[in-house]
Amino acid sequence: MKKLIVSCIFLLVFSGFAQTNTCSKDIIFNGSWSGGSGPGGAPTSADQNKGISIQSDITITENVNCACLHIENGSTLSIAGNRLLLVKDDLILNGNLRLIGKSQLIQNHTGSSKVSGNGKLHIDQDSNIDDVYRYTYWSSPVVNSSLETTYSLSSILFDGTNPTSEKSPLVPINWKPFNGSLLSLDGAPTHPITIANYWIYTMFNGTLRSDWKQKFDSGLIERGLGFLMKGSGALQNYTFAGTPNDGDIAFNITAKTSSLLGNPYPSALDSKKFLEDNPNIHEIFFFDREKSLNITHSSYSVEYPGSFYALRNRSAGVSSSKLASSNAKKIYTSPGRYIPVGQGFIISSEVDQSVVFKNSQRVFAQKQKANTLFIAEEQSEHSIMKFGFEFEYYNNNFHQQAAISFIKGKTFADELGYDTTFYLPSNNLHFKFPESQNNLIIATIQEVTEGLEFPLSLEINESQTIKLMVDELFNINHSFVLMDKVTGIEYDIKNQTVSLSLTAGTYTNRFFIQFRRPNQELNSNNDVIIYSKNKEVIVKPFNNTSIQSYTVHNVLGQKLISSSAPTRLINETLIRIPTTNFASGIVFVNVQTDKGVFKKKLILK
Repeated sequence: MKKLIVSCIFLLVFSGFAQTNTCSKDIIFNGSWSGGSGPGGAPTSADQNKGISIQSDITITENVNCACLHIENGSTLSIAGNRLLLVKDDLILNGNLRLIGKSQLIQNHTGSSKVSGNGKLHIDQDSNIDDVYRYTYWSSPVVNSSLETTYSLSSILFDGTNPTSEKSPLVPINWKPFNGSLLSLDGAPTHPITIANYWIYTMFNGTLRSDWKQKFDSGLIERGLGFLMKGSGALQNYTFAGTPNDGDIAFNITAKTSSLLGNPYPSALDSKKFLEDNPNIHEIFFFDREKSLNITHSSYSVEYPGSFYALRNRSAGVSSSKLASSNAKKIYTSPGRYIPVGQGFIISSEVDQSVVFKNSQRVFAQKQKANTLFIAEEQSEHSIMKFGFEFEYYNNNFHQQAAISFIKGKTFADELGYDTTFYLPSNNLHFKFPESQNNLIIATIQEVTEGLEFPLSLEINESQTIKLMVDELFNINHSFVLMDKVTGIEYDIKNQTVSLSLTAGTYTNRFFIQFRRPNQELNSNNDVIIYSKNKEVIVKPFNNTSIQSYTVHNVLGQKLISSSAPTRLINETLIRIPTTNFASGIVFVNVQTDKGVFKKKLILK
C-alpha cells in the first residue's frame, strides 16, 4: 500500500521561454475589425489559421480560435461570457489579456513556451475555505514575467473581491507578517483582504515534515509547483496577474518522495491525460479538509484519520471522508476528470522519473458552482459507481467513499493507475478481490454485464449499525442489488440507503453487488425477498406484507409444490419451502401477497 508523504525540495528541468515570437496581422482590431470572415471583418471559427493583432481595447463574447495572437502596447483584449481563447502558436502579450468570468486560455503547440512580452494576463479563481485556519492547496497559472520561470505571491496574486472585468484595477493583498503575536497568524476579510504570510509553504521531493519550505509572500516558487495558503476567513475570489504559463514544464521526481505540484495553466487540466503521460504517477491527491468546531491553528477537534485527502486515478475519483449529514440529499463531492485553474495537488512515485505538464493536457472545463474545490462533474466514457459508507467514530458519524469503474479489457487483478490503495483506518469500505493483493479505494474491473457481481468489503472496529448507499452513478443502465450472501437478503441499494447492524470484524465475502438485466424493475420497497439456501427456498416478507400463497414450477412449467395457506415455524416470519426432492437446475417461484405477485428465478444446486 502506497503511503502518502508530505514534504519538499525542488529541481526544475526547464527548456526556456522563446523570445523571438512573430504573428502575422491577418485580422486587425483598431477601433474596428478588418480581415476576418465575420460581420464587419470580425474573426470567426473559419479564421483559425489566421493571426490576430489587437491594437486598441476590445471585448469579445464569443470563442476565439486563431493561429497566433499579438496584443500590442497600450491595448487590452477582454474575453467575456465564459469563453475559450484558443491560440495555436505564438502569444505576444505587450498589452493586457483579461479572462472574465470563467473564460480560459489554451495554447496547443508542442515544446517550450511561445509567450513573450511585458503585458499581463488576468484570470480569477475562488476559494471554498471560509475560515482562517484551514489550508488550500493552490498553484499559479502565471509567473512574474515572460523572462522568468518563477513567481512570488506578492507579485502575481491580488484581492479579487471585485472580479476581473474590462476596467477592474489590480488590488494588492495586505500580506501580514508574523510578529510573535497569535493574531498575526490570522487573515481577515478587510478591504483589501489580509492574508497571513506565515502559512505559505511549498514541498518537493520530500519525506519528512521538515521538508516543507516556508516561502512567505516574497519567496520565489517555480512554475508548476503548488503552494499552501490560509485565507481571509471568508469565501474569497482571487485574481492572478502575470505572464501565462505555456508549453512543457518538467520536474525530476525522486523515488519514494512526495511533491506538491499544481495545474500550471490558465485553463483546466485533464488528469487522465496527465497520468497517462506520466505512467509512474498512479494517482493524484487533493487536500479537502472539512471545517471543524473549536478549531485553531494548532489544535483541532476529533477528526477521522485519513479524512483529509480526496484522490483521483485514471478511471475515477473519491471524496475525502466527511462528517455524515442528516440531510439525505447532501452530495459528497469527489474530484472529476478535470483539474481547475489554480488547483494544487500531491503526487508521489516509487521510482525516479521526470514528470511533465504539456499543452496537450489542457482542456476547457469550468467549475459549475462558485466556492467549490473541484470540477466535480465526471467526464467519462465508461461506467462508474461510487458508494458511501457511514459509521460512528468517537461519537461522530462519518461518510467515506469508494469507487469502482467498469472498462472493457480490465480484470479483477491489480493494474497500476486504475486500482488505488490508500491509508484506511479501522472503519472502512473497500474492494478486495481474490486476484488482488490490495484493499482498493478505487477499483477498475470488466464491463457491466447481467450476472456480474463483486464484493463490498467492510472493516468495523466496534459493533454498530452502519449504512451503505450509492453516492453517484455514471453510464449504468443495468439494475443491481446489494446481496447479503449469509442471509440471502437482497437490498435495493440503488434507490435506498441500506442500514446493517454488524458486529466488529472484517467482512470480505458476504456483501456483493449483483447486476441484473438492463432497466429491470426492482421491488424498491423490499416487500418480499425470495432466495435459496440449504436445500430450501426462503420467502421473507417485509413491511407488514401478508403471504397468501406460493407456487414453484420447473422450466417445463410443471408444478413442483404449492400452498394456498403457507405456514411458518414458530418465532419466524419467513416461509421455508423444502427443495430436497427437487432436481438441480432452474425453478420459478411465484408468491401471491396482499401487495401483489412477486416472482423469482432461482438456480438449485
